[in-house]
Amino acid sequence: MIEKDILIVDKDKQVCKLLQQMLEQEGYTVDISYNGRKALALIKDKEYSLILLETNLPELGGYDICRETRSIVSAPVLFLSNKTRNVDQIVGLEMGADDYICKPLDYDVLIAKIKAHLRREKRYALLKEKQTDSNVYLDFDQLKIRKNPFEAYYKGQKVDISTKECQILLLLAENKNKTLKREEINNYIWGPNEQHFNTISIHVMNIRKKMDVGKYFIKTIRGVGYKFTGKD
Repeated sequence: MIEKDILIVDKDKQVCKLLQQMLEQEGYTVDISYNGRKALALIKDKEYSLILLETNLPELGGYDICRETRSIVSAPVLFLSNKTRNVDQIVGLEMGADDYICKPLDYDVLIAKIKAHLRREKRYALLKEKQTDSNVYLDFDQLKIRKNPFEAYYKGQKVDISTKECQILLLLAENKNKTLKREEINNYIWGPNEQHFNTISIHVMNIRKKMDVGKYFIKTIRGVGYKFTGKD
């Protein structure tokens, strides 16, 4: 994978061309697809560092692409959409996206978000390189969390979990029995210049659903944040 290889998937050719020009000026390598099915083939054929994905696409929608590829793609997926309701953003994040950006786009903000996501991926990659074989997994009886790559296994089965969800789960697990404030989780995962408190709640809800563990592994500390107990 090229460190700065980005895929833009949007039926709006003007948006694609403008984004491509701006990203290439920043030193990124950019592929473009205007069609959902062709984009799916590209994603399966090539390992991208980041994917910008419109939700409404010809032949195959962005949600369907994300759903089909999330288990094999670890790169950040950023949805671009004209759908601005909270419920649409929640659905997008539940599909496994790492961010949901509403149109009309503020291109300067979008470029800044892309850079932030890639910086985080680079930090995590550096952390992975430092891990020893004995520290690849965190083991909590029926729950195992793999650090390299980010994966989770529950009752022996791999969980279909997004990168962000696994990063949050791993952060909580590494601080077992310690209450982490939402602000602490936000700052570690996204950095202090972004606020994703509602997104954190959605990701935690998704983790619970996917592993069917209710409130036990991750306890909500009302008004504060979350605590990982490691008990089912």
